[in-house]
Amino acid sequence: MKHTNLLLKMISLFEKDLADYRAGNHADYCYRQIHTEQYGNTDAHAENRARLCYGLLFDKTLPEPEREQLIRELFAEEITANENESFQGISIGLQMLSFLLLPYQKPEDEALFARAKHANFDCACGYAPDVYEYSDDPETYSLEDCADIAAGTGLQEYLCELLDLVKADAPDLDTCKHWQYYADMTNRAEDRAYFVQRIFDLTAQNTAATDMDRLLAYEKYILYLAECGDAAGAYASFREGRQYLCSANKTALYQTAKSIMQADAQYIPQVWQDIRSDTRRWLAKGTLYPVCFSLAAECAEIAGDAVTAETIKNQKQS
Repeated sequence: MKHTNLLLKMISLFEKDLADYRAGNHADYCYRQIHTEQYGNTDAHAENRARLCYGLLFDKTLPEPEREQLIRELFAEEITANENESFQGISIGLQMLSFLLLPYQKPEDEALFARAKHANFDCACGYAPDVYEYSDDPETYSLEDCADIAAGTGLQEYLCELLDLVKADAPDLDTCKHWQYYADMTNRAEDRAYFVQRIFDLTAQNTAATDMDRLLAYEKYILYLAECGDAAGAYASFREGRQYLCSANKTALYQTAKSIMQADAQYIPQVWQDIRSDTRRWLAKGTLYPVCFSLAAECAEIAGDAVTAETIKNQKQS
């Protein structure tokens, strides 16, 4: 299987990381705190250490007791990383190293497992060292498993190759919805474009699709077109899918309207004319959901309709 061949190539890279660590280069794998706007305090070496974890999992030649020692060292390091992570969660490294350490468990490890359990809120709620299982046989890993490994270890080029395998197979709607998550992680514009377009093509004119599926397809497609600067295409799809965008809580209607108006000012009058009367009618009837107030007010302000914007704000405050 092609994805297994890619996994074997990734494993060869994990083996190099393991050899690097064994040679004494610990600095690139130990916890190092950095601060990012997206994640707050996080670990600069999380992906490096994840590669070591997979190296230890798949390696069949590492002698004892060195293997046990390395697992215990890295487990303590991973606990420190989880204790200081702003994003919380239970890291893949913590789960894998728990699985790898359990066969060696000694009385003195109880303190380490206790630290892991209380490393952060999510660990306190869900960490259980005896539930994690990882196979050391590459043949048992699915294409999605391989994508998770590539994403979690920073091997972007392999994630791209795995996604190419999916795209080459003309994926159906459910597959596209699932793999769109990975498409957002490759940082390749063509991946995002492919899945947004294919989901739209498989959904918009599909009579068997649910209204919610159509709503999401139109919303993501319009937002994508507007972001890419194709305001004309976004507006055409906005008009075409308006009945679906108005369903649910109407946030999709205002989010897409705002995106088109911001993408190209010449569409501001047209878009606002399309939604102004309904907006005022919903306000009068009290059927504009509170979750829409801010978005609707922004659209009114962009259109220069101060009266409607003020009406929305007054209703929001009441």
